[in-house]
Amino acid sequence: MHGRIKGARLRDLRQARGWTREELAERCDLSPRSIQRFEGGSRIARQSAQRLARRSSKRKPTNVWA
Repeated sequence: MHGRIKGARLRDLRQARGWTREELAERCDLSPRSIQRFEGGSRIARQSAQRLARRSSKRKPTNVWA
């Protein structure tokens, strides 16, 4: 199943934490290129979106779909 992640929201959250795409990718076990695509609005598998939400949050998961 695929959904639309809001790329600008993901980018804003990443930048607010002071992380590079490479740092976020490493935390989430994804490629930096995937992060770049997601931030650009490409489709993202729900499993990857859930991984991003869980592993990129310092506290409770952030709703990247909002």
